[in-house]
Amino acid sequence: MTDPPLFVPGVEQILPQDLAAEQSVLGAMMLDREAVIIAADELQSDDFYRSPHQKVFDALVAMYRANAPIDLITLTDQLNKGRGDLDYCGGPAYLTTLASSVPTTSNIKNYCGIVRQKTLLRDMIRICQDVNGRCYQPDADPESIQREAMREIEAQIVKTGDQGATPIKQVAKEWYDLWQNAKEGKGEPRYSTGLVWLDGKLDGGYRKAGLHVIGGWTGVGKTTLGLQCVAAQPLGTRVAISSLEQPGTELLSVLMAMRSGLDIGVLRSAITRPTPAADERGIEDALTAWYAEPWWIGGCDKRDIDALIAEALRVKARGGLDIWIVDHCQEVTTKHWHGDRYNQVDYIVSELGQFARQTGTCVILMSQCRKREKGRSPETLPNAQDLEGAGKIGTEATTVILVHRIESEIEGVTVKVIIDKFRQGLKGMIDLGQNRKTMLFAPKDEIHEEGGQTGNVNVDTAFDPFAD
Repeated sequence: MTDPPLFVPGVEQILPQDLAAEQSVLGAMMLDREAVIIAADELQSDDFYRSPHQKVFDALVAMYRANAPIDLITLTDQLNKGRGDLDYCGGPAYLTTLASSVPTTSNIKNYCGIVRQKTLLRDMIRICQDVNGRCYQPDADPESIQREAMREIEAQIVKTGDQGATPIKQVAKEWYDLWQNAKEGKGEPRYSTGLVWLDGKLDGGYRKAGLHVIGGWTGVGKTTLGLQCVAAQPLGTRVAISSLEQPGTELLSVLMAMRSGLDIGVLRSAITRPTPAADERGIEDALTAWYAEPWWIGGCDKRDIDALIAEALRVKARGGLDIWIVDHCQEVTTKHWHGDRYNQVDYIVSELGQFARQTGTCVILMSQCRKREKGRSPETLPNAQDLEGAGKIGTEATTVILVHRIESEIEGVTVKVIIDKFRQGLKGMIDLGQNRKTMLFAPKDEIHEEGGQTGNVNVDTAFDPFAD
């Protein structure tokens, strides 16, 4: 066995390492059992650059877990139990050097921090070398390479912040801090769904770092409900919309209607034929408000999940990403599965869930129900098992909201919004109507399409879960 190369192949540079810090960590562990606890929590054996140091670290941690005494003699004996481990690690003479090299055991966390920093730098070099090698492949796919590189970096960031199990005293302190922040109106971010009832049921709205699914059969209003959510966000919220069916101009028409209260028919006709003078000022005001928003709308041409995630990561790198809408799941493809659509959708949902967790983004996925079974009444409510990718959606999604539309000659159109799954709460259902001008869903008694109320979303008064 040998140490990793000191130099990057073809480059006259030493890989990041700190021999003195590694020696100080191991020396402190030999002299102080408390140092073993701290080092075992902060580091793993492969964080050490020198492989003999990895073996010494593993031996010290094993001795501590076995409640065995730790000193030069017992460590020598522990390494002797391995096949040549003692000689490989430098013998008793080098172990003595380790014990005498540490300036003070009280600085163990600082020593660990130095070792960890060097590990992260070596990891970055490895990622860059991997990207470099893949770029020279004849069949190199730029979007796939970019996506994998950014994902590895995101995973490294998550790993850096993962300190393993936490004492309950510390968890209680974190809970108290969250409580106090919530009392001051600085609670954990929630993204309003655009419906007060739904926000209340979801403890304030959709959560960051979660996958939220809006499902239903075709033509029931899944996309509209998703747009109602983002239209309700405060100004400056960073949003990306990947629409695989509708052009950006159509989506913006709906968003303008929702926020301004203008008639969707007027907005749609404004981009196809001359606009009446009476409507021009209102349209100009509604459109101007969108120029400063940090939003991105993807075209219909990108359908592969690798390309979509790479695009979302690029948006996040440019200026951050709070909410990402993916519309529709049934149109997303992947090169990683062929022929079996069931496995394809499972893979797609899993990738989106992983993206949400790693980046802290609130991901909203529109998913269509499979074709209705023969003999099933149109009035029968859908459930999560009807969705494409139901298996993975059941495990990955934080919430599953289903939309169902029923038309009646007496009552008109009723839109049922169903909470089929919410990890932190109960299921529920509400009957809504839809404002034909602004496209907004709302309880029927709140919809007034003629005069008075316009029914537009007020982005400054979104649902506050901490209000009295």
